[in-house]
Amino acid sequence: MHGASVEWATASGTPTVITFDPVRTSRLRLDLTSGYPGAADGAQRIVAFEAR
Repeated sequence: MHGASVEWATASGTPTVITFDPVRTSRLRLDLTSGYPGAADGAQRIVAFEAR
């Protein structure tokens, strides 16, 4: 990602925050990749999403 930074969650239930340079758009796409694909601890979930 160019012009983006990530603050990783430090505990379950806390947010990972991704910030990036301002853009104007009508769509947003997230591509999520597991750090442990196929493993029991490789699941991902989104419990809240906010775009401002």
